[in-house]
Amino acid sequence: MEGTPPPHDSEFAHYASMYREGLNSNSSVYRFLCLFKIVEGIRVRRLRLGKEAAGDREKCVRPMERIPNDDASAKAWLNAIFPIHRDWDDLTLHQMFPPEAKGKKLMHLVQTELTNLRDQIAHSIMRSGELSLSADDLVQIQRVNKWLPLTRCIARRMLKNDFPTQFLSYLGDDGTYRSG
Repeated sequence: MEGTPPPHDSEFAHYASMYREGLNSNSSVYRFLCLFKIVEGIRVRRLRLGKEAAGDREKCVRPMERIPNDDASAKAWLNAIFPIHRDWDDLTLHQMFPPEAKGKKLMHLVQTELTNLRDQIAHSIMRSGELSLSADDLVQIQRVNKWLPLTRCIARRMLKNDFPTQFLSYLGDDGTYRSG
């Protein structure tokens, strides 16, 4: 039926809740951790679904997830995950896509840069009991802020790919709006 919302998916609701929690935070470190948890959770979910499919390749087909390598591709990629189309200027594109991320597979970037940063944050809080990451250490906070926009984009891309009827179902991969 046209205009009917998709059925409630409690699994998606958990991710949506974490996304909302991250965006509501004033702390860039906490926001990064929430967004990373979405990425990490979807990665683990994919592994589980792959095992459940027991070799049925059709059930496990995933789109190639790669960070765009050029500005035109980057703009199209952003338009597919943000419903309000913008004229993505050079400064925004530079902030969203660090040069060392361009052209890399999402999971490679997650397993190298983002997991390393998450571990550094988590271990500073949990390992010895003593804090080793200070909210006043601008070098550390600068690193979080460097990867935060792309981490948000990765979380949105993975949510769109894995929950296509719940997350941005009205938005095509080319950034155009789908009808009814």
